[in-house]
Amino acid sequence: KAVVSTQSTGLDLEDLQHHIHNDTFEIVYLYKTPLTEFQWTNLVFYHVYVILYTSTREGGFWWSLEKREDALLLQVSRDIDDVKDKREGVPRVSPRNSWYWEPQYIKRDSCWVKFEDLYRFVMRDEELVNVKYNFAAENCKGFAKIIFDKIANRKRWHYII
Repeated sequence: KAVVSTQSTGLDLEDLQHHIHNDTFEIVYLYKTPLTEFQWTNLVFYHVYVILYTSTREGGFWWSLEKREDALLLQVSRDIDDVKDKREGVPRVSPRNSWYWEPQYIKRDSCWVKFEDLYRFVMRDEELVNVKYNFAAENCKGFAKIIFDKIANRKRWHYII
């Protein structure tokens, strides 16, 4: 199952298809947030998501791609804070601990990958598209590593399971 959130841009399906066929990603980032609002450290347990940037004739777009328990989520906005700090319009970090937590930058690299190629890669890979979520093995970290390592020009991401 895949979910696309375009609430901050108002993109419709036709616009999304246009981006898939015409855009090229230029920068890839990894960010993390705590798994729960009760965490005081995120050394081992955290949620990871990928942020991508593309510039077009219409201006720049920020995209986030992440694996959740029930779906893959793709978000788009012209403002990085909409995809970095929010998931489907809701703050990623609970207001109860936003004084302590905010999305943390992990890594960034340049990339030059067509959106269409990334889309095909994700949709054709059985493990990526079927979203079998397992807390210990098949989780957001593994998904983010596959995406980052596939498209980053020079860097790779290594994490503790």
